[in-house]
Amino acid sequence: MTVTLPSLKCLSLNVNGLRREEKRIALFDSLLKSSGTLAYDVVMLQETHHASEIELLDWMRTGAGRGRQVAAHHFHAVGSTASAGVVMLFATHLHVSNFTVKAAIEGRLLVVTCDIFEQPFCFVNVYAPHEPGARTTFFTSTLASNLLHPSTLTNTTCL
Repeated sequence: MTVTLPSLKCLSLNVNGLRREEKRIALFDSLLKSSGTLAYDVVMLQETHHASEIELLDWMRTGAGRGRQVAAHHFHAVGSTASAGVVMLFATHLHVSNFTVKAAIEGRLLVVTCDIFEQPFCFVNVYAPHEPGARTTFFTSTLASNLLHPSTLTNTTCL
């Protein structure tokens, strides 16, 4: 049986911090259509520097300014106000169900599985440490032990 997967418009972006309001507004302005919906189906942001879910929700409410909130299903792994933090945004117009966060580690790794148009997907958002020793440990230990084993992803599309 041949399965036709939906076409998805995805964006992955290292934002190098979103603590400055002007920068957040400019970013969200570029991510939103004039209707206020996401211009992409899935947006994965790294290095957001958000320190809590409350802060992230406030940023989404402020959105692109001028009353243009970011309306999206969101998932995150908290970093600190100075580093890390990863976020995934899923457009509300997608037929998405069965969201499951498989891993949310240290503001550096976020693994979300879901069904889109009844097809299974796995999204992985990674912000690796830049220090050589920590980077090696992250890829050989943390990442390897927290990603799903390929045998558990039968018929799943991973991005």
